[in-house]
Amino acid sequence: MSDNSKEIVERLKTYFVRLTRDCSRLEERCRVLEKENERLQKSLSQERDARQQLAIELTTCKKQYQKLQMSQQTELNIVLARENKERFAKLVREIDKCISLLQE
Repeated sequence: MSDNSKEIVERLKTYFVRLTRDCSRLEERCRVLEKENERLQKSLSQERDARQQLAIELTTCKKQYQKLQMSQQTELNIVLARENKERFAKLVREIDKCISLLQE
């Protein structure tokens, strides 16, 4: 073989070694990225599950809050009804007093 041919062969060998090394590094990087992707996918799935659970809890809390509001409104209505009844009874007594005074 001529010197030129040997030089070309050596360059090709060097190039092939470099390509092989680069390929190995890229394959390793790919494995690392695939593992990272898998970890992130799991994390995302867990976050979605947690978000869904929080949405369910929020719905439950809203329902409980509405029930509490209705309960408080009912209690307020009962108190107001009692106060109105007492006021009405007081007015009736005052009217009775007035009628008594008029009859004298």
